[in-house]
Amino acid sequence: MKSPETSSTSHTDPGLPTGLLPPDWPGVRSAEVFRGLHERLRDAGARFVGL
Repeated sequence: MKSPETSSTSHTDPGLPTGLLPPDWPGVRSAEVFRGLHERLRDAGARFVGL
């Protein structure tokens, strides 16, 4: 099994306009989930590392 660093397939959002993405592209939902988790965990994480 290849690690993400050596995989020949990119798993990053290409940043294409919505009209050019496949209908089931998870990028928008993934970004929403990331933002929500970041907002919820940012302060606790900063406290944990002493910032």
